[in-house]
Amino acid sequence: MKVSKKLVSLAAAAALVAGAGAIASTPASAAAKPKIKGTTTLSFPPAILEALAENQITFDVTNGGKVEVDGSTGFANATFPITGPVEDGVIKHRGTLEIISGLTDVTLSVANPVITYATDGSGTGSIGGVVNGLPSWTEPFASVINGTFRDPLFNLTNVKVTVKPGKVKKAGKAFTRTDAVNLTADVSYNSSQDSANLFNAALTKFPVGPAIFTVDMPLGTMSTKSMVTVTCKTKKACS
Repeated sequence: MKVSKKLVSLAAAAALVAGAGAIASTPASAAAKPKIKGTTTLSFPPAILEALAENQITFDVTNGGKVEVDGSTGFANATFPITGPVEDGVIKHRGTLEIISGLTDVTLSVANPVITYATDGSGTGSIGGVVNGLPSWTEPFASVINGTFRDPLFNLTNVKVTVKPGKVKKAGKAFTRTDAVNLTADVSYNSSQDSANLFNAALTKFPVGPAIFTVDMPLGTMSTKSMVTVTCKTKKACS
């Protein structure tokens, strides 16, 4: 089956989840900066993996992150530890996503990706970071500056945030509250045609090779699970 047919089939089968929200609120009288622990997982379905593999493109996660293939579903799950900060609409990570091409011997890398998402209920967002490893022949692209690409790598739609507030606990002379914060979204490729052309050029030497990446191409899903702890001077401030 051709790559284009696989991607159209995947898009038609995608399930959409409505709604959006904001991350756990931080009390104005917090005694210390909030602490966050958790991970973000990008899940890529078998159809996407097969389409990439047919064109000798694979990916890996290094520098603190990891990637595993679920034997029962065939999904590849790329996981990145969350490093912060704790604020509405921003989640930072540790780890490097590597996109490897056997056609061009190019490895693109995105270190410490950052999620940004709208807190106005629109359910939109993006995953970005500096893309390194671009070969010299991509320099004519407008989005390439000194061999790097800085536009959003993935788009997020149907962003939904759920917060389960924790109980307030005594901690020495202060008080703490730990909330469970989950975020889910659908993931697609960048909406920029220049970006799609750039990645196709770097990974397949498009237009000589095939155009693998297309504008708003569905790629999979994202799930963020974290525990956010705030420390307050008073019990009321943490409530």
